[in-house]
Amino acid sequence: MGTLNENDLARVEQNWGSERLKLVMLQQMAEALEDEANGLNRRARSLEEEEFLLSAEIQERLTEVNRLNLRLEGLRSERDTLLDRIENLRREALHIKEEVLDNEEEMALDSLSISRAEEDDDASVPEEDLEEVHADRKPVAAGRPVYFRRTSVTDFV
Repeated sequence: MGTLNENDLARVEQNWGSERLKLVMLQQMAEALEDEANGLNRRARSLEEEEFLLSAEIQERLTEVNRLNLRLEGLRSERDTLLDRIENLRREALHIKEEVLDNEEEMALDSLSISRAEEDDDASVPEEDLEEVHADRKPVAAGRPVYFRRTSVTDFV
């Protein structure tokens, strides 16, 4: 059994060549897998870089969104302030209108009472007494409107 015959030798060479061929093929398969892994690794790094860029862009846009939200809140606050101011001005205008109407009514009633008193008391009360009674009232000039009378600088003096 120590010697190999030709058939055995051919079989061993064929077997050895087949084993060698398998090893070479396995080596090539391992290298192909390593190449594939290297390619996937490069792709993973490029995806990681793209992820970083997208994260940076998201942060930038979030900053912009926050800035716009602050601006929106400022505009709403300013609008609310203006609406409050408008409401206050309208209330004040209404109050002034009511005051004007009250004063006009008083002036009209005073004017009527003065003219009635002057008609009634013209003969019985001397003119000096009428001036004392009506000294705090301004005389109403003929032709000047009683309602919506414009004030002038002399009215305040």
